[in-house]
Amino acid sequence: FGFVAGVDEMPGGVVERCSDDGEPTGTGGLPILGGIKGEGLSDTLCAVVRYSGGIKLGAGGLIRAYGGTARLVLRDAPTEILIPKSTIRLSTSSSNAGCIYDAARKFNAVTSDENYSADGKLEISMVCESSFLEDMMETMKDSTRGDVTFLD
Repeated sequence: FGFVAGVDEMPGGVVERCSDDGEPTGTGGLPILGGIKGEGLSDTLCAVVRYSGGIKLGAGGLIRAYGGTARLVLRDAPTEILIPKSTIRLSTSSSNAGCIYDAARKFNAVTSDENYSADGKLEISMVCESSFLEDMMETMKDSTRGDVTFLD
């Protein structure tokens, strides 16, 4: 098997692991891992099962068998682009709700857990693309003239 998880831009970066599971060193897991990386995939696990029954493939044959099978499967496998997301929770005066919702819309954030308190405060959680987070927070600070607090 081989797997690749994570991306360079995320905390922890990329994690790669593979196993030959009893095959000669470097003939099973590494070719599978090469197939995953060759297709430019992340957050992917590929396992190849080989039933042996008499014909000795040798190291080169094993590498071609495992790596080739992984590449064939991965080329035709459906893929999905994953976009890193971040969640923020904030507090502001309820009179700033329009500014907050405008900024959320501008950065395609999804809002949830909206709570209006008796003392005129709005607490809200939202999720946006991680790449937009800093700009969205800055826009909220500017549009509320600093009357926003970002909570844990």
